[in-house]
Amino acid sequence: MTLKATPLSSLGGGGGGAAVQVQIKGDDQKVLASLAREVADVVRHVPGTVDVSDGGVVGQPELTVTIDRDRAADLGLTAGQIGSVLRTGLAGSTVGTYRPDGTKGWDVDVILDPNERARVGQITEIPIITPRGTTIRLGEVAQVNTVSGPTQVSRLDRQRSYTVSAGVSGRTTGAVSADVQAGIDKLSVPAGYKVSQGGDVKDQNDSFLQIFAALGLSIVLMYLVMALLFESVLFPLIVMISLPLALVGAFGLLTLTGNTLNIMSMIGMILLTGLVGKNAILMVDYTNHLRRAGLARTAALLHAGPTRLRPILMTSAALILAMLPLAAKFGNGGEWRAPLATTVIGGLLTSTLLTLLVIPSVYTMVDDAQLFLASLPRRVRRLVGCVRFPQVAPWPMRVPVIVAGGADD
Repeated sequence: MTLKATPLSSLGGGGGGAAVQVQIKGDDQKVLASLAREVADVVRHVPGTVDVSDGGVVGQPELTVTIDRDRAADLGLTAGQIGSVLRTGLAGSTVGTYRPDGTKGWDVDVILDPNERARVGQITEIPIITPRGTTIRLGEVAQVNTVSGPTQVSRLDRQRSYTVSAGVSGRTTGAVSADVQAGIDKLSVPAGYKVSQGGDVKDQNDSFLQIFAALGLSIVLMYLVMALLFESVLFPLIVMISLPLALVGAFGLLTLTGNTLNIMSMIGMILLTGLVGKNAILMVDYTNHLRRAGLARTAALLHAGPTRLRPILMTSAALILAMLPLAAKFGNGGEWRAPLATTVIGGLLTSTLLTLLVIPSVYTMVDDAQLFLASLPRRVRRLVGCVRFPQVAPWPMRVPVIVAGGADD
C-alpha cells in the first residue's frame, strides 16, 4: 500500500486533485486510448511532473463470454440460463440458510473451488445441465476470451473522455502547464477529438480572468470618483501615474522573496489600486488648494511636497508595518497569504519614494496641457482672424435700361 499526501488546492474545491490534468475527448475508444498514451508520454517528459497517470488506458484484464445463441437454442438453453450458471460458478449464489436452534442462521452459498476457475481453460469446462437432462460444457455453447477493458467509462460534454493527470514538484504549476501545452500543440489530433488542459490550470486561468476584470473595474471606478472630486478629467490622470510606480516595487519584491504571481498576489494588486493613490491625492489636492489661495504653480508644488511628506510617510509606514507579520509567514497557512502582503509592501515602498519626485513633474505637464486645451479656442479664433482672404471683384451685372419713347403728348 502506498500513502501520498496532496496539498489542498488554493483555487477552491476539495483537495486531492492533480495539479496538471489534460482531458482528451472523442467518440472512438481506440483513438482516445492512443491519444491518451501520446499525451501521457508528453507530460512524462516535462520537467517537474511526478506521478503521471494515463487515465486508465491500460485497463484491467477481464473475461468476455460470447454465447453461440443458435447452438444454445438447439440444446434448449437461453442466455439467461447460461449467465446464471456462470454467476453461480464465479461469484456464488445463495441456495439456502442453515439455522441451528438458538441461532439466526447462516446463508449457504454455492461457488466453484478457486483452483477450478483460475484459468480460461477451466472456465470453458464449467458444466451446464440442459432442460433435456444432459450435461454439456460451457465451451460447447460459448467462446471465452481474455481482453483488457477500461477501469471506468468517463464522459465529458456527452463524449467519451480520458484524463491524463500528474503532480508538480520543484516547479510552479504555471510553468509546467506551459511546457505541457507546448508539447500538446505538436501532437496530431484527428478531427472530432479535442485535447485541452483542466484541473488547477483551468481554475487558475478562470480565476485570473475574473481578477483582471476586477482590477480593470477598480481602476475605472477610481478614475470616475477622482474626476468628480477634482472636477477635471486631466488631474485624475496624475494620480493614476502612481499605479505603474507601485507595480515596479510589487513585482520586484515578489522576485526577491521568491514568491510567485498567483491569486493572492493579484488580490494585492487590486488592494494597491486604492492604497498607492492616496499619496498623489494628498499632494495634488493640497497643491490645488494653495493655487486657489493665490500661490503660483511652482511655489505651490514646492510648498506642498514638504508639507505633505509627513502624512504620506506616516500612512505608508503604518500600512507596511501592519503587513510585515503577514509577509513573514507567521501562523498556519502563512505561506499562502504571504504574496498578498509582499505585493502591498513592495508597491507602497516604490510608490511612496517615487511619488514625491514624479508627481510634481507630471502635475506640471498636465497643467500645461490643460492650459493649452483651454486656450485652444482662442488660438483658433485668433488664427482665423489673421487669415486674409483674397478680394474677389464683383461679377458684372447687366441691368436692363428702359428707354422712354412713343407718341407725342
